[in-house]
Amino acid sequence: MDLIQGVTLGIAVIGATLGVFNAYWMVRKDVVRLRVLSRVMFISTGQVTVCIEVINTGYIPVTITEVGYTSSRFAKQKSVITNDFLRQTQLPCRLEPRAIITVTVEPTSLDDPAMSHLAYCHAKTACGILIRKRLSRSWRGDAAKRLREVERTIQQMSAERR
Repeated sequence: MDLIQGVTLGIAVIGATLGVFNAYWMVRKDVVRLRVLSRVMFISTGQVTVCIEVINTGYIPVTITEVGYTSSRFAKQKSVITNDFLRQTQLPCRLEPRAIITVTVEPTSLDDPAMSHLAYCHAKTACGILIRKRLSRSWRGDAAKRLREVERTIQQMSAERR
């Protein structure tokens, strides 16, 4: 093999590698990718509640139609959050790439028996894609009871500071 054939072979290998990489990137780019997180939120009124954050980590805009909790991975019954307690997010909501929405649960709805055994939070898109995220062990079970304990502790701490 002489020098010209070696250079030709090297350029052909680089071209084939870049072709495969570009094909993978084009397929990956057109996929809906969401990240769903459940968080604790402290409201300025002294109440404690939970919220669900939905982050669009993909490259295409996505419309979020439903956000909520379920008790198991394949549960038919969902605890859907129909409106945001803080009135900042209106569903359905168009989520641009690298954008985030936060939907807050009303603090009184945490006492509902349907919300007592939470295991997953989820977000559903207009095209029917359902993204689930398993809650951490500290949130599974009776989350409302734990939140009320946290709320009482915070109120006691704020009363001691006065």
